[in-house]
Amino acid sequence: MKSSGLQRTSSMTAMIDRKKRPIEPASQQARARMREYVEAHGGSSPIHTILIANNGMAATKAMLSLREFAFDVLGDAKALTFVAMASGQDLDANAEFVRLADRVVEVPSGSNKNNYANVELIIDVAEREAVDAVWPGWGHASEYPELPDGLAKRNITFIGPSGGPMRALGDKIAASILAQTARVSSIPWSGDGITCDPKVVIETGAIPPELFRKAMVTTEEECIAAAERIGYPVMLKASEGGGGKGIRMCKNAEELSAAFPQVENEQPGSPIFVMQLMTGARHLEVQVVGDEHGNAVALNGRDCSTQRRFQKIFEEAPAAIADPGVFREMELAAMRLTQSIGYSGAGTVEYLYHAATKKYYFLELNPRLQVEHPCTEGITDINMPATQLQVAMGIPLHRIPHIRRFYGLEDVHGSSTIDFHEVRYPKITKHVIAARITAENPDEGFKPTSGSIERVKFQSTRNVWGYFSVGANGGIHEFADSQFGHIFASGATREIARRHLVLALKSVEIRGKIRNPVEYLVELLETDAFKANDIHTGWLDGILRAKSIAVPTNTPRLVLAAVLYRSHQFVKSKREELEASLAKGQLSTVLVKDLTAFSQTITYEGLKYDFLVQKSGPEVFSLRLNDQSITAKVREQPDGSLLCAFGGATRKVHGLEEPLGLRIICDGVTCLMPTIFDPSELRTDVTGKVVRYLQEDGTHLDAGAPYVEVEAMKMIMALKTGEAGKFNHLKPPGSIISAGDLLAKLELSDPSKVAKVEPYQGAFDDILDIVEEDETAADKCALLLDGFERGDPTTLAKDLTDDNVNVVVDEAAQLLQRYLVVESRYAGRPMDAVVQELVAEHKEDLTKAIDVARAHSQLKQRTVLCQQILKELLQIYANRRASGVDPAPMTLVSALAQLAALPGDAYGDLALLALRVSLVANDEAPTPRTLDTRLFDKASLTRGYALIELETGSAAATAFLGNLSVETPSKLTKPGRGGEPPVVFVFFSAASDAFLGGAKTVQAALENVLEALALARRDAKVPVTSSSSVVIRFPGGWGHVEPENGLKALDAAAFAVAARLASLHVDALSVRVGSQDLSMAAPTSTDWPTFKSVSKEQADVFSPSPLAKRRATARRAGSTFCYDFVGLFAREVTKEGGDAFVADELVLQGDALETQAREPGQNDCGMVAWRCAASTKEYPEGREFVVVANDVTYQSGSFGVKEDAFYAKVSQYARAQGLPRIYVACNSGARIGLADELKPKFRVAWVDEKNPQAGYHYLYLTAADYQALPSGSVQGKLVGERFVLDAVVGEKDGIGVENLRGSGTIAGETSRAYADAFTLSYVTGRSVGIGAYLNRLTRRVIQMKQGPIILTGYQALNKLLGREVYTSQDQLGGPQVMHPNGVSHLTVESDVEGVAEIMRWLSFVPRVKGAPPAILSCADPIDRPVEFVPTKAPYDPRHMLAGATTDGRFLPGFLDVGSFKEYLAGWGKSVVVGRGRLGGAPVGVVAVETRLSEQRVPADPANPDSTEVIMPQAGQVWFPDSAYKTATAIRDFSGENLPTIIFANWRGFSGGTRDMYGEVLKFGAMIVDALVDCSQPVFVYVPPHGELRGGAWVVVDPTINAAKMEMYADVDSRGGILEPPGICEIKFRTADRVKAMHRLDSKLKAMDMNADENAEAIAKREEALAPTYLGVAHEFADLHDRAGRMKAKGVIRDVVSWEGARGYFYKRAARRLAVDALAKGISRQGGSLADATSKVEAFCDCDWSDDDAVLSYFDAHAREAAAMVDEAEKEALVQKLKGIFAGRADAGALVAAAMA
Repeated sequence: MKSSGLQRTSSMTAMIDRKKRPIEPASQQARARMREYVEAHGGSSPIHTILIANNGMAATKAMLSLREFAFDVLGDAKALTFVAMASGQDLDANAEFVRLADRVVEVPSGSNKNNYANVELIIDVAEREAVDAVWPGWGHASEYPELPDGLAKRNITFIGPSGGPMRALGDKIAASILAQTARVSSIPWSGDGITCDPKVVIETGAIPPELFRKAMVTTEEECIAAAERIGYPVMLKASEGGGGKGIRMCKNAEELSAAFPQVENEQPGSPIFVMQLMTGARHLEVQVVGDEHGNAVALNGRDCSTQRRFQKIFEEAPAAIADPGVFREMELAAMRLTQSIGYSGAGTVEYLYHAATKKYYFLELNPRLQVEHPCTEGITDINMPATQLQVAMGIPLHRIPHIRRFYGLEDVHGSSTIDFHEVRYPKITKHVIAARITAENPDEGFKPTSGSIERVKFQSTRNVWGYFSVGANGGIHEFADSQFGHIFASGATREIARRHLVLALKSVEIRGKIRNPVEYLVELLETDAFKANDIHTGWLDGILRAKSIAVPTNTPRLVLAAVLYRSHQFVKSKREELEASLAKGQLSTVLVKDLTAFSQTITYEGLKYDFLVQKSGPEVFSLRLNDQSITAKVREQPDGSLLCAFGGATRKVHGLEEPLGLRIICDGVTCLMPTIFDPSELRTDVTGKVVRYLQEDGTHLDAGAPYVEVEAMKMIMALKTGEAGKFNHLKPPGSIISAGDLLAKLELSDPSKVAKVEPYQGAFDDILDIVEEDETAADKCALLLDGFERGDPTTLAKDLTDDNVNVVVDEAAQLLQRYLVVESRYAGRPMDAVVQELVAEHKEDLTKAIDVARAHSQLKQRTVLCQQILKELLQIYANRRASGVDPAPMTLVSALAQLAALPGDAYGDLALLALRVSLVANDEAPTPRTLDTRLFDKASLTRGYALIELETGSAAATAFLGNLSVETPSKLTKPGRGGEPPVVFVFFSAASDAFLGGAKTVQAALENVLEALALARRDAKVPVTSSSSVVIRFPGGWGHVEPENGLKALDAAAFAVAARLASLHVDALSVRVGSQDLSMAAPTSTDWPTFKSVSKEQADVFSPSPLAKRRATARRAGSTFCYDFVGLFAREVTKEGGDAFVADELVLQGDALETQAREPGQNDCGMVAWRCAASTKEYPEGREFVVVANDVTYQSGSFGVKEDAFYAKVSQYARAQGLPRIYVACNSGARIGLADELKPKFRVAWVDEKNPQAGYHYLYLTAADYQALPSGSVQGKLVGERFVLDAVVGEKDGIGVENLRGSGTIAGETSRAYADAFTLSYVTGRSVGIGAYLNRLTRRVIQMKQGPIILTGYQALNKLLGREVYTSQDQLGGPQVMHPNGVSHLTVESDVEGVAEIMRWLSFVPRVKGAPPAILSCADPIDRPVEFVPTKAPYDPRHMLAGATTDGRFLPGFLDVGSFKEYLAGWGKSVVVGRGRLGGAPVGVVAVETRLSEQRVPADPANPDSTEVIMPQAGQVWFPDSAYKTATAIRDFSGENLPTIIFANWRGFSGGTRDMYGEVLKFGAMIVDALVDCSQPVFVYVPPHGELRGGAWVVVDPTINAAKMEMYADVDSRGGILEPPGICEIKFRTADRVKAMHRLDSKLKAMDMNADENAEAIAKREEALAPTYLGVAHEFADLHDRAGRMKAKGVIRDVVSWEGARGYFYKRAARRLAVDALAKGISRQGGSLADATSKVEAFCDCDWSDDDAVLSYFDAHAREAAAMVDEAEKEALVQKLKGIFAGRADAGALVAAAMA
């Protein structure tokens, strides 16, 4: 069931729980005082405990008044005990009456028939709670005679009339008949003229049925007949109705017909009657009270004429409009009527009074207290609920003190009688006016609303008082009465009381989701008619119909208040959303852009106000409406309200978003800014229930037609259509609905007639802008740097002026530092990494992280501001004498240096400006650059290029940006794709002595050139795709250096700066030394970057490379042109000491690969390959490997059929020869395409040619076009002259699924290649889809930082998700994703570094698959001791492998110094894996992290609810990721023919729920699988202070692969199932330790001699020794885990000391490799490896257990060993031939002949 959204707070719940507990009965003293009071005043039945059978206002007022009575009379407010019934909705609403009650009984929720109007429930609760009386209040069950009857049977007092009189008077029909019988004037009605015998009524409690039925109407026809008789307009009433329910005014028969079922539904089962509507009459009331002694008193009366829909708005007392004499007659008549039927209790006799004629007519008698009774209390000082109570306790009216005082009797506690018919009370001397505070919307005809109430602010004064049924954090639910407050004002006159009430209402503040009419009530009170008391019962309804009164509004003020409220809430919600997102580990800051600029639309009175909103300060908004700018300051108050300064004043603003719009309160004025709605959607604006539809489904309705009846706040109302159209139901009758719910739809008759909201075109003339007088130019600049919108940054910077120029410099320095605080974090770094760092730094206050992100989001504006500041500084320092500026302060010097060093294109221009300012400020400005035309012929060297000069920062260097795509420099811009790429030309004149210092000074000269080039390329005009051409002149020639040596120095220098050459895109570099011209080899050459001689003609003319465009395309992708990788490989081989590098391109000829010498870039396929031969340190004689690369410049590097076939052939080629295969990945995944040849030919068979929106049947070709196509290019059928298409095949191959087939082929090939050869992927630029899978299937991956590995592009994912989630490919597959998850083994910064790491990895790998690894001569002695010793405390395991510097001294580790390289460092951090050398021999190593590490699982940006998880991982424990990493490393090492050394130091596997669910068992088992498959020696070694226990031992035990594995341990290591403390808990428990004490301790032995006497002393001694013997037990258990026992039990091969482990394992590995190699050779042609090993053992005539002896024997008998292999091969061949010739007589001869 839907509700108003009210929820109990924790404090409310606690309070309710307390009030549900049983209550203590009133004290005997209190009970005695009450009894004494009742007896003293003539009463008979004291009441102590009262059940309040009501809620809301009634329950609240009763308890307040009765507690006041108890305190006044008995001196104890708690003398009466109150039990309150409360429904679930009232408990949720924090109802005030719940707080006032002593005990609360929760009753069923829902409509009042479930609770407060449920007579049986009330009686049951009263009986169960043992109350003395029930107070019914008004409404609900207060007029059900069954209630007093039922209570009387149970001896429970009903505080009200008994059942008989209630039946008689409570029914309006019966009351009217009784009034007519008593000759009280009645208005014409359906029962006029009917009388009865009062005695019968007294006896039976009812009008005789036949008379009653005569007065009723039971059908629409009877209604209409009665109305025709008495005359329209009429009132249709339910006799049991009240409070505005069951009553309708009807002006004609049609309205009467519609109203009849509504009245029936509002008051089911009630009799109905019709009465004439008296127009212009007043509604006056007489307050009567009767007692059980037959007395009745009239306590003056009230004027309740201000009504809408027959519900009272204002009540007044006394009824000033009535003639005093006539009113006295009304009082007497009321008393007579009351007495005539024996009425006891409070009641109200209602009259219609015509002021002009002074005539009155009986309306009804309400047998209960009325809501407005406090008006009577205000003029009589009589506590009405207390009077009810006293009457119920049997006290006669004349004995009630308040009544006696009202009649002017001094003896208020006296017993003298009062004849109320004869004695007049003193004249009333004051006037009271009351206003009902309701949850109703006056703009919608006082429609009820429901929802929460946040705050009720009302202050009582001497003349004003009131009460509310709800408080703060309460609410009005859909089943509650709409009234929740009542305010009363008094004065000596009516006018004074009115004024007091106006002031009181203006001070009332009610905030929440409900509406209230307070402002409207003020306007009503201020009308001339009300002031003059010239009103009547139809007055307010007339005003509402005419809408003649409205709360005065200032449209601009309200609109601005609304847009400021919405803007503030928008920014607040976005900040909260962003803060919550960052707290979860979400690293996207997309929402930051919404914090500073956004649009807001406000709709009001048919106009749409479109604002551009900018946040221009922490509390300042700048609003743009059309051409008007408005600035406002907004500050949120603790209560949630806003103080908004605009329009020359500060205003308090409240707002609440509702389903139908924004309700805004500004300066006490409330209005609704409606949401723009669709008139075809019929929505409810109330919360309640659908009663019935008034129109059939599918009916055509006119605008304004009622279409449904809904029940809300116990009222039934009709909702009407806004436009005409066909009507369709959506919600069935009985549905529970909330405001805004869609009830029905209209198919609009004429959509063009729908009222349109027009955009506002004007300006707000009376709104003044706020001027921040204390805001300086520096303040404005600082706000802009903080990410706020402050207008034009250029203008702001120019406003930084001061009489003292040094003040400007200081301010500028501070502003530049403010810029750097943010940008120094972001420059050159991935966005995610920066955000992650910010979150970690500000995790306690994430708003600071958001502030930094907001500032960076305005990078462009901030940079422009800083550029302008630098320009201002440049002028100041350039004119230092005129300006009088001091030397640059250190703050400025530091800021300039940092700005100049900021990396990245976004900061290029700023960095250049900072450098220029720095030079000028330090008086170091270079002399103006003038190109020496004697050295450089600019025209030839830049032939055909339009030029603009660039900054180089060097007097020796001049740079230009040149472009062939434009004619003049003025048009020079960045070219679009496809244009000839721009070139940066640099001309450098070197010092004449540059060659004197050899390679070092030449390198310095080159570095100067490249520094100048780098500075020039920072210019924002230089695109990233541009190439660089460098021309250097050495005018001094070679000097005294021989040209040959000079050329070597130049080559060496070029090698040294090669990485910089590549990063700066230097595709051409020419040098003139004296008269000799040299040119650097092209990047595609294996000679790159060395120089060769060229002619002067060649040197003096620049010719762009034919590959320039393709290089630009590759650079745009973030990579290097594939053919240029040849130069990178060549340079790396030569740099590392290799003598030569050859790369032969592989070309597919037919179905075979061939090497072919051709010019680079001749490929007709997006895949290229080379067979490379390199002379390296490991293989001076040369080694070969295959490189296959995507050509990203060919159809974006996509995989088509051709590419797939070529890749597969290259892979098979490398695999067949066992050659390492390197894949350089830069691609866009599988190629996609369409049959372009059909695009201009297909036709569409439209459903309606003239209306394409109606759809189509199919696509087709004309018969002629079909015939012209090659056979098989389309599929379909010929229908007449149309060929209807079923499928498009296309003429070309490679546009669809065939590419996916090819992708599957190469995926399988790559997987097989991993098993058959060394495979490695290098990812540069990007690798997508199948490219990503190839990387993973290659297993070994090096990833460049600009090389995301992704399955789908981020833009496509955003489109799929329907929102901007991802901002870059890196978020999906950048190094920050792929390195931590183990896909990438290494990450590198550039392609130069990537190639270096490829060659380094290859250095560990044998020449071909299966060959032994190469052993280098080693400068690190193999027999040196291992000096870094692992400790018991946690340490870095890398130090154990590579060594570490401790206390200034380097302690070498296990591996050769400088040889260790870690791989997979980002993944599974509790294990360290890598490759290194041991005595020059390559090995793979696995070590264990002993320190605590963390695994980070990032939040998924696509799922806002996902959270980053940081999982701590203890040292010496295998987790799922580190177990998988271990298995992966073992497989990789084995595939690379590397011996593996596992430094085992694990205490076990993490077996918690998380890790078991995370598949730790599966990945642990994979370690075993990897070891089983291992083909190379594996040495498991437990290092010093290491331990190997439980399951960790199991998965590395050497018996897993006994042929390849051996286990060793250091003397200080441990191995066992459990650690000593654990095993002692099981096997050496306390009892065992106590036995040991008694066995070993001499004192205990002595005490044991007389154990009984020494029992206490023994216990103390045992307690004292317990810690010591626990240590002894642990030591005893530890002795079982020592290396000695391991060896004794045969589970390890030997105990090896750490100090000598290096030499030991070198020899052991060398021996194993030598034996295995020989055994493999012997068994290659047949036989088992075990048998072959046995033959090797037999061959070695030495101590087989001595590794030195075996190795020495192998060295000495290498020839014999080789002969053994030859002999084995011959024997295998003989056996094969024998098998072939088996069965022949001449088999022996044939075999001998064949072998010969």
